[in-house]
Amino acid sequence: MASAYEKQMSNPSFMGAMEVLPIIATLDNHDYGLGNADRNNPYKDIAKKYFMDFFQVPETDERRTRDGVYTSYMYGDVKKGTSLQIILLDVRHACSEMGGGGPKDENENGIHNETMLGDAQWEWLHEQFSEPADVRLVVSSIQLIATGHPFFCWNNISSKELDRFYKFISDSSYSGTTIILSGDRHVGGIYMHNLTDSDDIDIISPPPPVPVNGISSSVYEITASSFTHTVPLPPDAPDNFCWNPGGSTSEECDDPDPERIYPYVRVNHFASLTFDWANRVVTADLVSTDATLKSHAHHYNLPDSGETLQSVEIEF
Repeated sequence: MASAYEKQMSNPSFMGAMEVLPIIATLDNHDYGLGNADRNNPYKDIAKKYFMDFFQVPETDERRTRDGVYTSYMYGDVKKGTSLQIILLDVRHACSEMGGGGPKDENENGIHNETMLGDAQWEWLHEQFSEPADVRLVVSSIQLIATGHPFFCWNNISSKELDRFYKFISDSSYSGTTIILSGDRHVGGIYMHNLTDSDDIDIISPPPPVPVNGISSSVYEITASSFTHTVPLPPDAPDNFCWNPGGSTSEECDDPDPERIYPYVRVNHFASLTFDWANRVVTADLVSTDATLKSHAHHYNLPDSGETLQSVEIEF
């Protein structure tokens, strides 16, 4: 980890950006010392210190003393209807082993204590949502809505915690509209989950949408992954990144997920959110970067840098 941070600090492009752009950050597995590590990672305290020092977090910051790097920021003006709260979760320091909890996640009675955030972070999250805001961006380093793949995500660690999050943001006592931002997957995607899903709804004559997330009955997730190492379609992708071995198209290779709106983005990209405060709309885009893979023998056309690849408008 030390050499990785030293390498990043010698990158003129990144360090130049840090000097002129406000950067707020959370960590994921590559910053956490072990691939796909959970709360049992023996190196998590060391990883946290490297992270804190690299992003120049003050010694007096509460993140220095608590278990995790979660934090939040507030921008804009609540009275003018232009308030934006950004909540950066830590989904590594307290999370259970993937797959329903392992032996180390059992309590003294042998019962699995599955969690994504841990009690302290859940309590903190309630405090953040208790603050008034027009829009809340909740940043989870791993995917939250996705359920169609076997990789690290909320559903594959604890579906109970995923349901808890949905119920949490549907609480009518909280103001504002929540949007989720995530990464990790090395592919991009836009997801939408209906927070009022129920097996009891009459499909022939469904009731009108119930506004439980701001003015919406749904929550969107924007997965941007990654800026430099997105996995393309075969033949350039590893076999485990194609749902149907031997496939070569998005239809064949993308995992089946009913809540993903479009096929995966498989070129280098980033997410951009544009706020139209007057018309109460957030436009979320996945935008192509300078494709570092252009030197490879791709069999499909790559977009130009700055091209919008996918987009969704979210009313609030």
